[in-house]
Amino acid sequence: MPDTYAEEAGLVESLSSYPVAVNLEKKIISSAGYSLDLQSETAVNFYLKTDQELTKDNVKVTAGSGLTFDYTVEKTGRSWRVQITGIGAHKLGSVFTLKTDGAEISASALSYAQNCRWRSSPLTVKM
Repeated sequence: MPDTYAEEAGLVESLSSYPVAVNLEKKIISSAGYSLDLQSETAVNFYLKTDQELTKDNVKVTAGSGLTFDYTVEKTGRSWRVQITGIGAHKLGSVFTLKTDGAEISASALSYAQNCRWRSSPLTVKM
């Protein structure tokens, strides 16, 4: 039922313009993931599995001009999570680009919705 409604409402076509782009150097980053927290302000999460230490000194996140956001870098189990916070509803289509040694990932909050429409599970790229 939700798939039929989404197709009829044109949601599927509109989300197709928000892809996720991932480029990993497999010797450095073994896998990457992505998730979304929907609260009063949205948070986008990028997950990286690597043996290297990740900090704000070696992980940079950028977005389009005029967008105010914050991000944290923390170890969560066997992965590192880079969480981008402060994304208001009117900025859900804003693309964030994470760059670190061995990885570059670009996505928006709407990329996650588009990805979930086509896959049964959130994006995980393994090399």
